[in-house]
Amino acid sequence: MESDSSFEHILSNTNKIKYSDLAKLSGITAEVFSSLSNAWATVPVEQRRTIIERMINMAEANIELDFTMVLKHSLKDTDPKVRSMAVNGLWECGDRAIIKPLITLLSVDPHKDVRASAATALGKFCILAQDGKLLTKDSNEIRQVLLELLENKTEEPEVWRRALEAAAVFDTSEISKLIYQAYGSKRLNVRVSAVFAMGKTADRKWLSLLMEAVSDEEPAMRYEAAVSMGELAEDASIPYLSELINNDDTEIQLASIKALSLIDGPAAKSTLQKHLSANDEILMPAIQSAISDMSVEGDPFGFRL
Repeated sequence: MESDSSFEHILSNTNKIKYSDLAKLSGITAEVFSSLSNAWATVPVEQRRTIIERMINMAEANIELDFTMVLKHSLKDTDPKVRSMAVNGLWECGDRAIIKPLITLLSVDPHKDVRASAATALGKFCILAQDGKLLTKDSNEIRQVLLELLENKTEEPEVWRRALEAAAVFDTSEISKLIYQAYGSKRLNVRVSAVFAMGKTADRKWLSLLMEAVSDEEPAMRYEAAVSMGELAEDASIPYLSELINNDDTEIQLASIKALSLIDGPAAKSTLQKHLSANDEILMPAIQSAISDMSVEGDPFGFRL
């Protein structure tokens, strides 16, 4: 089979991996990969990392490429870096068959980076569960494992915060307490996750804290505050987002522009128009695009009165 020969070619030319050979491994079935798995195990760890990284980059650049089977298999790799990369590469995968492996990694993997990646990946399924697009038993299992982890006082901070980000969409009273707890943490990355989680709850009760975070001295806090304000889509956020467009951090500025486009409406659009005078080759196109998107949404048939 073509995939077999491509794989053999990769193994025999480990110092020169061709795009064309990797592309031929796109879409292979479990049966086909099963016949290749023994050979895959003989590939040096650095080479496995390189292959997985290239597959992920290729798939991001070309949506027609699908390396899901290789990535699924790599969830059981002996190398934690490969496992973590495989989890990240499966971010777009909505197949419920990966829920169990992700939960297993989150619960028992000895490496915190792998477990943190698994928590983040489960976030996609949390959203599906909240939208009623996941089986109840899967939803309950995910919720339970995340809440149990969040209640563990000795959990690694990186894993804990990623679990909080994932579970935030459930917006229970327990989650709210944990977000408040995280917001008051002395660890910056935990505080950042708290602000991120506020937006995921879709609950406007967090608006006052987000307004506070807009003035935080840490850029990461201001950035996530802008993103979360966009998710809450409250007009009260508009003056704060307008101020952030004047920030000296491009990422924060772009996040604020995006947030205003999500809020939409006359006030948000007017605010963006006021910033059109910005003499910036990055901001100007972003603002123009945001205004254009808002116009299309408000006038879906393209009429101009």
